[in-house]
Amino acid sequence: MPARSWQQLMANLDDHFGDNAELETEDQKALTDYLVKNAAEFSNHKRSVKIMRSLSKDKTPIRIAEIPYIVRKHDELSSKMVGGNPEVKSLSYCDKCHTRAETGSYSERDINIPGYGPWDDDHSSSFWNRITHSVKDFYNDLVGQDNDSVD
Repeated sequence: MPARSWQQLMANLDDHFGDNAELETEDQKALTDYLVKNAAEFSNHKRSVKIMRSLSKDKTPIRIAEIPYIVRKHDELSSKMVGGNPEVKSLSYCDKCHTRAETGSYSERDINIPGYGPWDDDHSSSFWNRITHSVKDFYNDLVGQDNDSVD
């Protein structure tokens, strides 16, 4: 996130998404300084650059899931796969699908969506087979046909 987002987030830790996350003054200052120093606009990493390009200067997102670049990267996901998935719940839980998030890796090859399987853009993976079958099942439930009648 940009520095302005980290500054706003850290200035309001008494209501951190409904929880009190207040820190000792020295700890809060040290963490804020670290986050600001490592904010997206101070990095040449490709994702940081894309994050900053996606933001207008008048926007200060305090959730990663509010950043337009992040929203676009997740636009192929259905709400059932994220919010309707009890193992994921929301885009805020990056590590639920990004298996190497703790190392800072968000590569598509490291995505495994609980209940759906590994991500694969060529749509040939078991992930897309399950999606296809789910769509067929939904359609067949609507029209009262068996799975083999829809391709």
